[in-house]
Amino acid sequence: MAAEEFREAAEQGDATAQYNLAVLYYLGEEVEQDLSQAAHWYYKAAVQGHRNAQFNLGLMYHQGKGMPPDEAVAARWYSLAAEEGHVNAQFNLALMYQQGVGVGIDQLEAARWYAQAAASGHVFAAFNLALLYHQGKGVEQSYVQASEWYGRAAELGHVTSQFNLALMYHQGKGVLRDPARAAVLYRMAADQGHQTSQ
Repeated sequence: MAAEEFREAAEQGDATAQYNLAVLYYLGEEVEQDLSQAAHWYYKAAVQGHRNAQFNLGLMYHQGKGMPPDEAVAARWYSLAAEEGHVNAQFNLALMYQQGVGVGIDQLEAARWYAQAAASGHVFAAFNLALLYHQGKGVEQSYVQASEWYGRAAELGHVTSQFNLALMYHQGKGVLRDPARAAVLYRMAADQGHQTSQ
């Protein structure tokens, strides 16, 4: 039984086993679901630098699962995981900086973490970063950068990015005016049910 093997290794201080045992407790697989035990073992792994444990512990604090919600503590765990390259932690941390949840509002930090997550292919990070460039929030306003990040998100099927990029090609903002390319993007968005594109 995996749970017993994980427990034995977890009690010896093995971070991966601690993380795996936490997941079992969180999901209630092979053991009775116990969110406080999940948090306990995530914490043990997280303080050893296990980035998935750091992210999951942050998520538990963020959502108030198995403990009272604490957005500041969530942000600290996300930050540690984000520094280790955890893409969803980078995105969640960016959102928190953008909205001032658990941390002070800091559009520059939001842009920095969106950029890191977007560079790893996180579609919503790419879209949010495009919006920041489009609006000049936390970064110098740049239609060129906005179009580039809308493009990344559009390629991944993000419908609003497809529409926004189509508009930019239509108007020649940040890209050379190209009605044919705009039409292709409008069609892509329309095919996903985007009403304005239709």
